[in-house]
Amino acid sequence: MTTPIHPACMPPLPDEGPASWRGYLALCPSGDVRELLLHQADTWRELLAPFAGTRDHWSYAPGKWSLARLVGHMADGDLVLLERLLRAARGDSGPQPAYDEDAFAAQWEPGLEAELRRLHAQRALVVDVLRRLPEEAWSRPGQVEDRVYSVRQVAWMMLGHGEHHLRVARERYLPGLDPPAPRAMLRLLPAAAAESVLTEEGIQGWRLGLDGPRRIVRVVLQPGASLPPHPVPDRALFWVASGEGELEVEGQRHLLRTGDAALVEGTASRAWRVVGDRPLDLRVVRDWPRG
Repeated sequence: MTTPIHPACMPPLPDEGPASWRGYLALCPSGDVRELLLHQADTWRELLAPFAGTRDHWSYAPGKWSLARLVGHMADGDLVLLERLLRAARGDSGPQPAYDEDAFAAQWEPGLEAELRRLHAQRALVVDVLRRLPEEAWSRPGQVEDRVYSVRQVAWMMLGHGEHHLRVARERYLPGLDPPAPRAMLRLLPAAAAESVLTEEGIQGWRLGLDGPRRIVRVVLQPGASLPPHPVPDRALFWVASGEGELEVEGQRHLLRTGDAALVEGTASRAWRVVGDRPLDLRVVRDWPRG
């Protein structure tokens, strides 16, 4: 017996959706749109995070959006499309108004790092909504002005919209930017090396909270739990006391097991996710010394 294909894994057909959407929908790769949306948010962070704080307000031509406004437009678009998707999924098929993307963008001057974080957080929300939808909701109709669409098409439109602007970023923005200086954001220490670091002079006893002025935190994440991406303005050492976890630093994921450690530079965005069915017990030493 053939297992039915879930609507989230059914890419748009060439003539599907409102005519004004088809160029975006044609850019969508194959796969599960929920996972693709998450991966795309990671791609935005990986591509543009190195320029945060230095080229936030740079644009490739007069009158074009800055890097930060480009990402802000992506994040605003996600919220607008999410409202349309949710209304249709809940049975509200009545016409909704269009929105003026230029008017939205002109209202504020965002920061690039903040908008990358917002886009990433909103994508997690969007995917959570999509994962909770019953299959029959994916085919429910919605409408914006005279354009009729389905819930499924809105989800893929969100992905296609992101693919369009990623292409713009790569073809028009990045060629005019100097490559960022490489930064060593992360130093991974497997269990044996971690133990030697943890017994360096002046560090003994830190697991018990006796390490002088340094801020020592114990974090325990239960199975299925996660800490969303967040920047911390200091150098931190993470040590896995027990369990397994996935550490994400600037969009790159690393698996750490009991005894492993990771030294993360200040300002680098980091996130944790529990792997497996055991709690993840972490020790975090803030303001780790350089050397």
